[in-house]
Amino acid sequence: VPDSRMTASSEHCQYHGAERARIDFRKTGNYDTWCPSNSDPSEWIQVEFDDLMTVQTVTTTGSLTFTEWIPSYEIHTSLDGVTWTTYMEPFGTTKVLTGNDDPDTPVENVLNTPIRAKYFRLANMTWQKRIAVCLELQG
Repeated sequence: VPDSRMTASSEHCQYHGAERARIDFRKTGNYDTWCPSNSDPSEWIQVEFDDLMTVQTVTTTGSLTFTEWIPSYEIHTSLDGVTWTTYMEPFGTTKVLTGNDDPDTPVENVLNTPIRAKYFRLANMTWQKRIAVCLELQG
């Protein structure tokens, strides 16, 4: 996914843009995650694929530089970037996924029902210190 297809509701500064949310990017040193302007539940980070993609696992990590991470989040998806659907539990309640409990250890969530969409967002995040996340989506 090119950098231009990783977008977010905001960014803390030019060094914390959505393109820095790749888990592999953490190996480069400072400014190792996406961080929004404010830590607020309305913030989100989004990945846009070229076409429909089936995602089965979501992996997250936090910021090693600033010891920040997200303990929980939701997944929102869209086919067109306009109409969004929240990933749900089998009985119709919003699925809140378990995130990280430290900045370093990757946490992988295997989705009970794989999601097929073009746009994927992590949203409604909780945070430790402030929102900071790297992510990886796998089919």
